Formats: sequence, C-alpha cells, structure tokens
Amino acid sequence: MSSTTSSRVREVCYKLYWWLQKFIAPHLRDSQYLYKEVLESYIPNGGRWLELGCGHQILPAWMRSSAQTETALISRTDITAGMDPVFEQVRNHRSIRLKVVASVEHCPFRSNSFDLLSCNMVMEHVANPVAALSEASRVLKDDGILLFHTPNLRNYQSFLAVLVPQFVKNRLVWLLEGRRDKDVFPARYQINTATKIGQIASQCGFQVIEIQMVNSTAATAMLFPLAVFELLLIRLLEARMLARYRTNIITILRKKRV
Repeated sequence: MSSTTSSRVREVCYKLYWWLQKFIAPHLRDSQYLYKEVLESYIPNGGRWLELGCGHQILPAWMRSSAQTETALISRTDITAGMDPVFEQVRNHRSIRLKVVASVEHCPFRSNSFDLLSCNMVMEHVANPVAALSEASRVLKDDGILLFHTPNLRNYQSFLAVLVPQFVKNRLVWLLEGRRDKDVFPARYQINTATKIGQIASQCGFQVIEIQMVNSTAATAMLFPLAVFELLLIRLLEARMLARYRTNIITILRKKRV
C-alpha cells in the first residue's frame, strides 16, 4: 500500500471513529490535550524550562496548532532547553533551539538550574526511574516542578503491550498511529502506576502535588470492530471506582526544600 493510499485509509477510519466516539463516549478527550493544559499552567514566566526526552516536538504533530503553541510557551521563558538520547531527535526538533544529547538518568546540567522539567510519553521508556528522578531533583530549583505524562501500567493497553514482542508492536504502531520504527522505543514501565510514582517521588526528594488518572482516545481507532468495544470499555473506566485502571497518568511533583 502506497503512503498516499495509507493516509487516505487512515483518514476514513478516523472519521468513522470520531463519529462512533461522539455517540459512545461524547466527553472523551485525548490525554495529550489534558497534558497540554496542565503544561501551560506550569510554564514559568521568565524562568527556565527543560524538556526531557524532547524528541521531534513537545506536543504531537497531529494536534491542531501544536507548533504555534510550543512557540508561544517557549516565548514565556528566559531559557528553554531540550534533551534526548537520540541525536536525530534532537537535531530535528521543530521548536527548541537549545538542545543536548543525553539521557534522563544523566542530566548534563548544573544543580538548581531549572524551574520546570517536563516530559511527554517518556517515563515509560526509562530503565532506572530512581536515577532519573534523582537527577531531576538535582537540576531543579527548590519548589521546582517535574511534570510528566505517561501510560498507566494497570490499564489494558499497557498490560497487553508488555506481552507483545517489540517487532509486532512496531507494526501495530505504524498501522494505528503512522509512526515509523525509528520513532518507536522499547517501553519498560518502571514508574507507571500511581503507587510506584508516589514511592519513587518520595525517595528522590519530591512532594506529590497531583497524580491524575485520565482516559485517552481508543488505541484501536483504526480497527472498526475493536474500536467500538474499546470505546465502551473506556466509558466504563470513567467510573470513579475504576479510575486506577484508566489509560494514562499525568503527574505533578514539586521538589522539596532541603
């Protein structure tokens, strides 16, 4: 299938999916929009911001006006820097000019350098979250904020992803999201439950401000029969008693004063 044909098929499938969502789960929003709103509220006016695992962009390319939003957010700070372990990701970032190649476990910055650290769909790939949060605490100023958006391991999507071989996941990501192999990285899920986040945050000198358990759009939007079932399941997870099983986590941590 050519890329043009694939794009058209994907467009038709998504139109059908949005029609279904309107009837089955009319209040559902993609968690990326929820993350964007939280991020906007924590951008330090005149402060310093570091985007961890910055990739190609801060917000997804499919999000309407995401590039303009990134530019506007960066303009509010004195300094915005990006960090990613993959050179190609850093080189091709569309918004951040100050970039460095490094992992979240080894930040090449001085202590007490930033007011805000953020990462969007990064923490699930971290092998050593204690080292990552320890470094985050070190480079943050007192009362600085660490904000991250990540999948919830207790949700069916992440649970199933753990069972699927990486090469199969790569093919599924291409089918469902249109992302190539080079943009898909192994997930380790070492800090992907509210309980684990709380434990590691306390160990690394953070106070938990908020852990939001949120739902996102169906992962199977491209697969019509499965999308119906998944939307029904997501609607069920809107019940407060099932919040711990929702698809995503948005976490806000504050560095404790020493």
